[in-house]
Amino acid sequence: MNLSEKVAFLKGLIEGSELGLEPKQQKILDAMVEVLSQVAENITEIDDDLSAAYDEIDSLYEEVNAINEDLDELYECCDDCDCDDRDDADDDVYMYDVTCPKCGNTVCIDEDTLLQGDIDCPNCGEKLEFDFDCDCDDDCDCGDEGCCCGHDHEDEE
Repeated sequence: MNLSEKVAFLKGLIEGSELGLEPKQQKILDAMVEVLSQVAENITEIDDDLSAAYDEIDSLYEEVNAINEDLDELYECCDDCDCDDRDDADDDVYMYDVTCPKCGNTVCIDEDTLLQGDIDCPNCGEKLEFDFDCDCDDDCDCGDEGCCCGHDHEDEE
């Protein structure tokens, strides 16, 4: 039996009993039952609101967990990290440390993310842009490590 039902039962007991109360006493008792009825109604509304809030919190909690799982996959440990979390089975995946100039937070990103050109810092939201342009001929294919296209520009001078 919920609170409203208990108040209704109490009201029925009072009305059904022959207590032989004077009108003033009956009026006080009726007012008390009315107050109890309003309190029960308010508590029921609060319980409903609280249940809805808990449902919303549970939903948000699930969304945050899903986002955290996505971030964990995106920012796996870097090659130079000393922790044991790095998956050595995939040696072809190179990870790069990127430090946000605004907040100083360092994140690890993979080459595909780096080649997208930009990401938002997961700590402060600052847009981190990556520029791979260089002044050399894009068709150059000499194999020099210092050149984005691989050409040894010292030989040109």
